[in-house]
Amino acid sequence: HLCDRRQRQMCIRDRYNTFDSVCALAKLGRTEDVYIMMQALGQYYRSSLHRGQTVITVQEELSIVENYLVIQSFRYDDVFDVVYDVDESVKRCKTIKLILQPLVENAIYHGFRENDLTGTIVIRAKDAEKYVKMQVEDNGIGIEPDQIEQMLHPIQEQRGRRFGLPGTIQRINLYYNCQEKNLVEIESTYGSGTTITCLLYTSPSPRDTERTRM
Repeated sequence: HLCDRRQRQMCIRDRYNTFDSVCALAKLGRTEDVYIMMQALGQYYRSSLHRGQTVITVQEELSIVENYLVIQSFRYDDVFDVVYDVDESVKRCKTIKLILQPLVENAIYHGFRENDLTGTIVIRAKDAEKYVKMQVEDNGIGIEPDQIEQMLHPIQEQRGRRFGLPGTIQRINLYYNCQEKNLVEIESTYGSGTTITCLLYTSPSPRDTERTRM
């Protein structure tokens, strides 16, 4: 399955990067930090693999990104702060997993690190009637309008082989079978930050409904 394959490739890439960081901490004799990082790594993989399931709760998705950010805070010390704004009512709602991590990763790498900036990442999960509104906002460098267009509307040759933020946009629209309406919105002003919003249906997706009938 395309969604599952992308998730596995994301996990493999992050694993290699994290092991490099653990080795660096160990060489410096920072054993307590190694323990904290490895504990976060274990919890991250338990949650992100999640017995091979594609759908998890919003609470579980938040746990994945929290552990991911613990790991990244050691790799990129003092680059970012994190603020959470989560409605209690959405925590048990369902979402496809690994939605927030690529959004947060985009903020860290492209919003801050590549441009030698520091800033704040705001992670939201809000009740929006028939949707759960998942949102990641940063005050980094921003995204150029032509890049936003490429992410939201990739050309045919790019479909099926994109990762990170573009791949996540495709995964969401693919899973919820949205051919015409894009469930992801990107608002960005170059030089002042980006807000990425994902609208996830609270009712079962057409894909889930088909499985129930089989």
